Amino acid sequence: MGILKEYAGKIPVLGQRVYLAETAAVIGDVVLGDDVSVWYNSVVRGDCNFIRVGARTNIQDNCAIHVTAGKYATVLEEEVTLGHGAIVVLVSGFAGVAMAFTLPESAGMRVMLFISGVLSVILAVLCLRNFGNPYPVLLLSIWIGVSFIVQGFSIVAVAISYKALPSRGWYGFLGVLSVIAGAVVLAWPWDSIAVLTLYAGILLVVMGIAQIVQGFVMRNDSKTVREVGDVVRQQFHEAKKAS
Repeated sequence: MGILKEYAGKIPVLGQRVYLAETAAVIGDVVLGDDVSVWYNSVVRGDCNFIRVGARTNIQDNCAIHVTAGKYATVLEEEVTLGHGAIVVLVSGFAGVAMAFTLPESAGMRVMLFISGVLSVILAVLCLRNFGNPYPVLLLSIWIGVSFIVQGFSIVAVAISYKALPSRGWYGFLGVLSVIAGAVVLAWPWDSIAVLTLYAGILLVVMGIAQIVQGFVMRNDSKTVREVGDVVRQQFHEAKKAS
């Protein structure tokens, strides 16, 4: 189970079968629907407005979801997938710096949030200043590589610190793989971004096929439910007439 924190008297509400990775944080006025998953280093922060996440939504690693004070809440519909690091980097940077000064975390965690936020802001500004040429792609590769490395070290730290964690050996192994993947991305940024793009495309195709199949299954299930309902109603009317 990840980090659940009360903020301003608001406590996160979780639906059934919600999965929170150990380093995921859900804070304040947040409602997660059934079968929602929030993965490593993602933050869902409802501090000055509310956040509602629909059922079967998948919030992948390093995502940040927050709100605007007095203006805009955040609502995600059902069966939404947020890809790794899905947020505008500039906003993510400012959010990281703000959380470094506001969240009641340890000094080490605050330093990590502050450094990550400042780096995100710098990368975002450089990307905006060089929009339209390949330079932002290189910066994106660097950002992804650094995120993989930070995520890997975080997972390894969790695996080492929490001795009661189930399958902690596998967590440590995945953390080491994440660090290696980050190093590979930093060593070969152009090739890595091409591979990641291909991977994302294949993943989207697979998800699309799975959702189509799920749609047909749900259609068949609903047909079965209607047929059962018709039989029950018929038996009810027959019993009523007999009485």
